[in-house]
Amino acid sequence: MADSVASIGNRYIDSNDTDMHFLRTWAVRRCQHTDWDVCERIRLCELKEARDRAAQMEKTMRWWSSCTAEWRNRWSAVRDERNRAREEAETLRHNYDLLLVSTLPCC
Repeated sequence: MADSVASIGNRYIDSNDTDMHFLRTWAVRRCQHTDWDVCERIRLCELKEARDRAAQMEKTMRWWSSCTAEWRNRWSAVRDERNRAREEAETLRHNYDLLLVSTLPCC
């Protein structure tokens, strides 16, 4: 049993260890001994690890959020500049056409 449990990746079970602190069952770990201080220390350690992972995930989400916002601002500025250039080109084209019409001899 210990070999099959250890093979699924339980970091608390050493195949050479005869004093198994936890036995992994289907999604539930139960304390298999009477040293509750060990269980509590392990639970607190797991809780700290979970909190650290959650904090790291929050940092990552904030980083991605700020990164996306920064790119959104950059692309917005580029789009605005492109639209201004299009409008300016259209205005210049219109003025050029007016100039051509005004300089052509009337037939």
